Amino acid sequence: MAAAVSGSGRAAAVSGSGRAATAARPSTATRATAHMAPSATAVTTPQSGGIGDVDMPAEEASERVPPTRVKHPRPPRRNFHPGERRQRNALLALAVLVAAGMAVVALEIAPGHLSVPALQGMTRGRIITTAHRDGFHAAFSRRYSNRPTGTAIGQNPAPDTRVGDGATVQVTLSQGPRPVTVPPLMGASASSAQSSLSALKLRADVIQVPAPGVSTGTVTRQSPAAGTTLPPHSMVSLWAAEAPQLRPLTSFSSNGNGSSVPFPIRGRRWEIVYSMGFEGTCTFIFFCSGPSATVTNVGNGSTVDQFDLGDGSSENRIFKTGPGVYQISVSPGDDSANWRIQVDDYY
Repeated sequence: MAAAVSGSGRAAAVSGSGRAATAARPSTATRATAHMAPSATAVTTPQSGGIGDVDMPAEEASERVPPTRVKHPRPPRRNFHPGERRQRNALLALAVLVAAGMAVVALEIAPGHLSVPALQGMTRGRIITTAHRDGFHAAFSRRYSNRPTGTAIGQNPAPDTRVGDGATVQVTLSQGPRPVTVPPLMGASASSAQSSLSALKLRADVIQVPAPGVSTGTVTRQSPAAGTTLPPHSMVSLWAAEAPQLRPLTSFSSNGNGSSVPFPIRGRRWEIVYSMGFEGTCTFIFFCSGPSATVTNVGNGSTVDQFDLGDGSSENRIFKTGPGVYQISVSPGDDSANWRIQVDDYY
């Protein structure tokens, strides 16, 4: 059906040149109706050369007048300032750091919790004092270590661990270096024994002693005994045979008869050193009768030797009877004489 155009301003006047004026623009409602109408619906289109409305099919009208499309509204434009963005990021980072610091402080001051202190190197007494002060219990154990004896060498939990009040901290104390077992050294040479002890970090104190019948330098005794355990650097005493030498045993003197006390001989040989001098007129006589000595083995009562004491000083007589107990007796002669006898053992 045809839509009439009113003369109140919807139809434009035609110019004198004969060109048809375009009708007034349809309203929004009219355009929307024309666009959505079925193909059979006619629309009014002005014609050139005259005044009036002409009915046209909808398809032909759509080809000549494109439909109006509504554009989506554009969002408001944002102003972008890099400086402001950096400032916001810095403030956010600062807020994170402050929150983390507050969390740490809260943990430190939280009631019922403590941070385990570092105990290594402390003595037992100092650890107990620290435990009482900080509110934890210390349980001790020991093991061998080269660290100073009685000082802490380990702990569990580790330092700075958070634990509850009254928690138990296991502390390991040094028991000192592992002890060393003393080896058997008797019968070895003193130099060999010293080397063995040095290899075990032990020290040797060698004492030279008489040892009849034993080769010089041979260890005849040790202390502590073999098998004893000692801390490293402890001292072990060694008694070693010294070189044989004459050792005075006993002496006696008189101007008449006399005898010695029984004396033990340890060496393989021994000797008598004596001196004798006549008195009075015998010094001018060529032949004099002086004292004589008898050596007896006390053990079996046998006579070992018998001899006259000659005139002079530092006279000696050597015996190779070996170890035993002996005694010397002196009988005076016809002439008066002073004499002195000394017994030396050789070992």
